[in-house]
Amino acid sequence: MNTTDTKQGAAPDYTADIAKIEKLFQGLNVNKVEIGKELRRVKKEVVPHGQFEQWCEDYLKRPKRTLEDYMKMSRAADGLEKKGVDFTLFRASALAKIGTDSCTEEALEAIVAKFTKDGKAPSYDNVVSLIAAHKKSRPVAKSKSAKSKGKRMSAAAKTNSATISGKVETAPKPSEQIAPPQPDAGETQEHVEPVVEQSISRKRTAAQQFIKEQVERLLALLEKLEPHYREEGRKCLTALGYGHLIPKGELSETVPEPDATAVQ
Repeated sequence: MNTTDTKQGAAPDYTADIAKIEKLFQGLNVNKVEIGKELRRVKKEVVPHGQFEQWCEDYLKRPKRTLEDYMKMSRAADGLEKKGVDFTLFRASALAKIGTDSCTEEALEAIVAKFTKDGKAPSYDNVVSLIAAHKKSRPVAKSKSAKSKGKRMSAAAKTNSATISGKVETAPKPSEQIAPPQPDAGETQEHVEPVVEQSISRKRTAAQQFIKEQVERLLALLEKLEPHYREEGRKCLTALGYGHLIPKGELSETVPEPDATAVQ
């Protein structure tokens, strides 16, 4: 980043940082781990604290979830390299899981041990199981403020109960309650039923229109995701019974799995 004249209030120049990251996105074999390392460097050294997410949205124009996964993968790669493990043998999904905060040091040791024992990288399911097995439990101590808050809530509950009891006691008796409106003497049952049916039909039509609009919004959002996630979203809509709302040309789109090969 060019910091010239930043003290005088000039806007920082992110051109070099953006160009470096965009270059890593080019080509057939995208180096996800390297992109993640660059993103972490920019977050730590370049962008002001608390502004990284907005910076990515303004300059990179990439899905937030994708960038987050790449950063997690780079953290996992660093951890595995420190333990002498070749992270390129792991699938992208497994690396992204190892790079989360839920992967403790004990869990990482268990993953490395399984790698050494089996002679191959653990699958995503194995990684999830090992992380869950070594998840630290953090007992929550009840503080004085929490106890005080509990007492206040208990007192408020008693007050509300008394108020409700008073309302029940003063409620009108069944004989005093207002009777539901009845049809006029000249209005027959035959006249009432068509009106009810028309009302139900209008509500049904409105509900169908609302569902159609929401599905169209979801499809528009799916178009902004990577092909694999877009295809999965369409499958979910089809399973829910809304496949007829998806344009026919998009139903049979075939997209390769993003994690089918090892990470470069």
